[in-house]
Amino acid sequence: MNKLMSSGGSAPAVLDPFSFHGHTASVIKGIGGATPNADPTYAFHTEYVRLARGRANFAIHLPDLEAKQGTLVLRVHLLPDEPGSVASMVTSERIQLNRLAQNGGHVQVTFEAFRSARYALMGLVAGQTDASASDLRVTVERLYDETAIDLEDRGDGAPTRFGNFTGFKKAAHIIAVEAPTLGAPTSQIATRAQLDEPIFEQQRRALGLGGADELAAWSAVYQWQALAVFEMAQAGARGLLVGSNSDHLAALLAAQGCALTVRSGGASPSEGADLQQALHQGDLLDFDFVCSAWLEPGLDPDAVQRMIESSFGCLRPSGLAVHVVGTGAYGPGFSRAALERLSLNMLSKGHDVARLRLAPHRPEFDCEPGAAGFIARRTSRWL
Repeated sequence: MNKLMSSGGSAPAVLDPFSFHGHTASVIKGIGGATPNADPTYAFHTEYVRLARGRANFAIHLPDLEAKQGTLVLRVHLLPDEPGSVASMVTSERIQLNRLAQNGGHVQVTFEAFRSARYALMGLVAGQTDASASDLRVTVERLYDETAIDLEDRGDGAPTRFGNFTGFKKAAHIIAVEAPTLGAPTSQIATRAQLDEPIFEQQRRALGLGGADELAAWSAVYQWQALAVFEMAQAGARGLLVGSNSDHLAALLAAQGCALTVRSGGASPSEGADLQQALHQGDLLDFDFVCSAWLEPGLDPDAVQRMIESSFGCLRPSGLAVHVVGTGAYGPGFSRAALERLSLNMLSKGHDVARLRLAPHRPEFDCEPGAAGFIARRTSRWL
């Protein structure tokens, strides 16, 4: 593979977009080499490069791009350092080429980079295309520098050493038929029966939420129960708490010896924006568990889902995520079907998701105020 054309310290590094396949021709006319590629959809494929740990960004520019049809598919691939490893896709983006041309030929792909691996960007074109361009420039931010002090010095990226997951039942089938309970928490909706469980009132008082709204109290009790049952609430465990009720939960966890970072994020759009920026900049790393609740006032439903997805990047491998969202009147974007899609999305990323208990089914669920919680473990492999 060709070496980098330039690096420039903290400036974006310029990559050779055709080096991986020996400068063969691209399906986008005007770029690449003269020799045809065996794949008729091939647009480009950079060399693999090592990046600093944390949020990373590939950017491409196709000057003078013209296109009326075709879709550019961008794939970030990861190649672990272990001998015999094969590349796997980290994330992908799709954009219509005519729309990309209207945007001046500029597009970016953001992802989470880890140590002991290298990364490349591949481009394919789906469907028939008449695209042409005068050049292709691919850059990547935060190239790894052994002499620099960066996020590598802020955490070791090792798997969590906390937790007991012998009772963790993964979602082999997304929906479980059993009624949800707080005594044995899994991914579940809040129900009247749970509020009548003795453990609800016991933990509600322990959290200092005796006079709180029942659903707000359920949220905090559910998060505490998940951390306690799976033995994450231990001395030395690092936790990230986001959203409402975090102060009450933090006090109880601090008493167990947990080291906590507490962030607001749901009270207003500005707080929501601050939280999203912190997650995207990779400022929050190497937590053993992360909890969030009631982010809807500051984030719209799509942003809440993106925050939940981003939160896995804050966790150590095998770390635990516990998220609570409003449903019905408390979260119009989180219908029963949306909850199922959120579970499927986490599963598609390779994470272990505790089975989702939506019983008993009630037609009014999507209209009445309610709440739902998700319990998931970050994949132990690369994100």
